[in-house]
Amino acid sequence: MTILNRLMNRMKENGCDISKMHEYFGYKNTQNNIRSIELKRDQNVMSRFYLTIKSKKRDFQPVETYIKNLPGDVNNLIYSYLHTVKKLKFTIQIPHHYPYDEPKWSLTRYTENGVEKRNYDFEPNYLYCGGDYLPSMFFDKEILIYVTKLDWFNED
Repeated sequence: MTILNRLMNRMKENGCDISKMHEYFGYKNTQNNIRSIELKRDQNVMSRFYLTIKSKKRDFQPVETYIKNLPGDVNNLIYSYLHTVKKLKFTIQIPHHYPYDEPKWSLTRYTENGVEKRNYDFEPNYLYCGGDYLPSMFFDKEILIYVTKLDWFNED
């Protein structure tokens, strides 16, 4: 696993805080979409990672939700609850022959507004056209490739 340790050190040297990967990838939070990408390493199995991708997106503008004859504070309170929160949690297992074998992603949880969904359509184990995996690909870039394919994460 020295290759994996070197990869983690390279990411750190490039300014990657794995608890704030969205900043490393250049995702800026906006007033309408607050995003986060967090990667955690398993303390017991060093080749296992936990990835959390989260987006809290406002679906409406304040003017669209304004109700006449209600005090402004009440309208603001109503507006504060009008958002969609989507969260994907993955377990990523790095194989012994990494980078020559691709990591295996397993969806552990997908929720929308706190309600667990059974499945998610986009399978990260098939990121590459025709299943071609390149050993020159870095682990952090694989995460970025997956995240760029999530329309709901990339919308403002």
